[in-house]
Amino acid sequence: QELRFGVCRVYALGNLTRTVVFYDRVADEERETISAWAKERGFDAKPREEFVREDFLPLALQQRAVVVGFNLPFDLSRLAVDFAPKRNVKATEAWTLRLVPKDRPSFAFTPGIRIQHVDARKSFLSFTGTKGKRRAYRGAFVDLKTLAAA
Repeated sequence: QELRFGVCRVYALGNLTRTVVFYDRVADEERETISAWAKERGFDAKPREEFVREDFLPLALQQRAVVVGFNLPFDLSRLAVDFAPKRNVKATEAWTLRLVPKDRPSFAFTPGIRIQHVDARKSFLSFTGTKGKRRAYRGAFVDLKTLAAA
């Protein structure tokens, strides 16, 4: 199932600071509707790739924001441009998602997101390591589906 649109809400110290509506492959008319709806509410609207590059990665990596969602493996897989099974484990147990193409020089060392499935309701998520960094930041992901199943 492909991403059509999504919503990201950014909170700081418990207060909503910004809302971003992002979209991917939608018709021009749908994009205009999404943009108009967002503008009416004072939200930003942007394409998925721009959202990942300008909002998600800077918040989750540089600012070390906590990424919270219900069924995060599903949602994050819709933001990914590529994926691969993790090496040395069964292909169904762990995946690495790439949020930006590796062939872009400015993103060559951007980590992917590793999803390690424990069972049908629980998963562990973290950023992958990057070449040249010994102690890479692994991220802070809270999957509410996993939390509810605990």
